[in-house]
Amino acid sequence: MDASHPTRNDIAIKYSAGERRMMDRADDILRMNYQAIHPMDALKDPYDASFALPRYFQMLNDLERLGKTQQQLIDKLCLRHPELGDVLDIFDQKIALLTT
Repeated sequence: MDASHPTRNDIAIKYSAGERRMMDRADDILRMNYQAIHPMDALKDPYDASFALPRYFQMLNDLERLGKTQQQLIDKLCLRHPELGDVLDIFDQKIALLTT
């Protein structure tokens, strides 16, 4: 790695030095999408339904919610029709492999 990327040892030293970060540092290339907005829009509540967010900001949350609902339905289906539940579970695993 080049000097601009911290090593695991650098991160361990920072943690032992009492850094207050609650989440791990991303040790990978990140992509940031941004959009210039009017200063008055910046003061709005981002959780207000009228606050316009691009669709991809909410997509991961929507996918997680749908995934949990889908897994609950597959679990119920497995009780009545185990083979069909297994087939749907395998399809879900294949999709997960293709998208991660």
